[in-house]
Amino acid sequence: MSGAAGNDWLPWGKGVRLLGSHPCGLLAVEKAVGVLSHPNEEKPEEDRSRSLFKADYDHERECYHGFGNEGSPDAVYLLHRLDSATSGVLLLAINEEVAEAIKLRFQSHDVEKTYYALVKGNGRPGMHGHWSDLLEKGRRSHHGPVFASAGGATQARTNYKWERGDNYRFGLSLMQLLPVTGRTHQLRFQCAKHGFPIVGDRGYGDFRFNRKIKSATHQRRLFLHASKVEVRFTLRGDIIKFTAESPLPPEFDGLLGANHDWVKELTRKPTPGELAERQRARIRDSLRGPTARKHGRRHHH
Repeated sequence: MSGAAGNDWLPWGKGVRLLGSHPCGLLAVEKAVGVLSHPNEEKPEEDRSRSLFKADYDHERECYHGFGNEGSPDAVYLLHRLDSATSGVLLLAINEEVAEAIKLRFQSHDVEKTYYALVKGNGRPGMHGHWSDLLEKGRRSHHGPVFASAGGATQARTNYKWERGDNYRFGLSLMQLLPVTGRTHQLRFQCAKHGFPIVGDRGYGDFRFNRKIKSATHQRRLFLHASKVEVRFTLRGDIIKFTAESPLPPEFDGLLGANHDWVKELTRKPTPGELAERQRARIRDSLRGPTARKHGRRHHH
């Protein structure tokens, strides 16, 4: 990957960092948790401040435009998306021909994407396998907008590999996830479905476990990170290979044992008062149900 262009030539959103670029007009950026791939059509002005760019977005052309910076391109095309709760690598293009060529690669599932997730559960390091599930996007009272279905669904396929467990045997593991397809919330749903919910997942996760993590670490994020994207495409007879990588955020290692304050809080025995409060919380959850829990706080989706 060639060196990155200057960071001031586009009006980047808060929490967005340019990772690199290619002379053909391809860009790689890293986005933080909470940053939107693009503003929603219903509230473009409200979402503008937390999107990739402080600029207008054309949903039909799938591009940002109207940049005020000197030397800025007419448009920056969004080539794929990440949930606002997911951090990591996104690919963009300032050339429409390049954008179309790479979108075709995404549509044919010919782009290598590597994610890392911190999950509740244990496995043997090096253990690997493949998940294949039928998913259907729809409305349901719990577990987010995606659910398994016997018919009218699309196939979701993911390869997985166990990287390592936490240092203090609290019950956390780092998994490498290689999605073959790119369905809405695919990784989040599949991890939960197969018994390994992602830490911090408010839609599909283990809510009680998430509360314990949040109480000990004050971390509210979803522990899912898009670490690497690699694409190979043909442009005017030339074969171009482009790779972009984003390092694992430090809070992942922190939960796996590097942050001693978090370890101390996670492994200490709860007081009688804390045990009583947990019991009250379980009772409240059982009475209110998952729908009430979800409506009681705001989510990005």
